[in-house]
This record gives sequence, C-alpha cells and structure tokens, in this order.
Amino acid sequence: FESVPFRNFSFTFDMIPKNAYERDEIHKIIKLFKFHMLPSRNESDGRLHAPSEFQITYCYRENENMYIPLISRCAMTDFNVDYAPNAQFNTFYPDGTGAPPVNISMTMTFTELEIMTKETIAAAH
Repeated sequence: FESVPFRNFSFTFDMIPKNAYERDEIHKIIKLFKFHMLPSRNESDGRLHAPSEFQITYCYRENENMYIPLISRCAMTDFNVDYAPNAQFNTFYPDGTGAPPVNISMTMTFTELEIMTKETIAAAH
C-alpha cells in the first residue's frame, strides 16, 4: 500500500435575491470565490503562485459540528455559476450595471491538499 487519492468535495448553493442588498451580496460572493480560486502572478519574474487555500468547517450555529467528517485544507479546483438553473434565464429590471439574474446556482469543488490519516482524525477529537 502506497497512498490514497486526495478527496474532492462539491457544494451547490441556490441563491435567489429578495432585494437589492441581497443581489449585491451575491455578486460580491461570486467575485470573491472567482478571485481566490485563481493563481497569482509574480510581477518581477512572471511565475505563478498557488491559489488561496480554504479551510472548510461544518458548524451548527456558532459551534463546529463534530458529527460531520473533518475536511483538511483545500484548494478550489472548479467553480461553476449557472445563471439559468431552471433552464430559463430570467432577470430583474435593469439598473446602471445591467440586468441581475433572478436565480443563480453556484457549484464549488474543492480538493484536499493533504491526505487525512487516522492520526489526523484522532488528533482532532
């Protein structure tokens, strides 16, 4: 036995804004995840640097939910935004930026950056 593959986790969120504030917050969330999934480029030598790391923790209210399995540090390896999740594209009335979608489905896939072991799990509990 030599190793196990890195685990992948996908999460899908359906977002339907009820007002202008929620519309703007959804737009910010999408931009933030797109930003953090991409590598950065060093200005001096042009080399790429790793994208942001994510630590996913399941919580119930303000506390960590230990009934859900632990996930190690991750990188986002796929990000998909569907602006017509019900097979029909609908928007609210346009504003100065454009016509915001009525319904958005966002799917994120994360890949762990380290292998979880028995020792890792035992140390966390």
